[in-house]
Amino acid sequence: MDEEERRRQQEQQQREREKEQWQNQATRWPRFFARMFDLGLESLLIGLLVLVLSIGFREFTKLIPKSIILQSMLFLPFQLMLDAIIYWLIGNTPGKALLGLKVRLVDTSPLSFSQYLSRNLTIWGSGLAFGLPLINLFTMAHQARRLGKGQQTSYDTDEAPIYRVYAYRVYAKQIGWTQRCFFALVFLGLLFLVNMTWYALSGH
Repeated sequence: MDEEERRRQQEQQQREREKEQWQNQATRWPRFFARMFDLGLESLLIGLLVLVLSIGFREFTKLIPKSIILQSMLFLPFQLMLDAIIYWLIGNTPGKALLGLKVRLVDTSPLSFSQYLSRNLTIWGSGLAFGLPLINLFTMAHQARRLGKGQQTSYDTDEAPIYRVYAYRVYAKQIGWTQRCFFALVFLGLLFLVNMTWYALSGH
């Protein structure tokens, strides 16, 4: 009985230490670069899948628009769904993990798959403007201004439309310059792989 009580106390202390570590909310620029990294990674994974399908099924390529803009708009919701799957599987997304960020509920508890997917689908509209060029720059700038004023983004605040039940927060822990430089190098490598993959796809 004493051993069980000791184990519960250790678990409670571990939760308290983790809560203290993740008590600071993330600022706009780390959130932006983490989002771009994750979208880039998901674009790479989807691009590789499309490339394999296009090799095995030549007719499949006829379903893909030739315009890069239309391609990005078409695949964006699939990227966001894949993003939610990755979070559900490993508890975070690679871009956020590299920059020391975590998406949590207000009480710092993790999101369920449906909660994270719901948040991502809201980001699709209010944050990324469904991938519409130029318009998405204004929506991203609007969300960045809210963060700069110390407010929450419209897709994280509990003041969101009635179909939203939960309020979310993006917490951050301190990372050093070594980790930031590592993120920058990995990000550049990722962008190169994304461009090469979609370039190869366009050649079919």
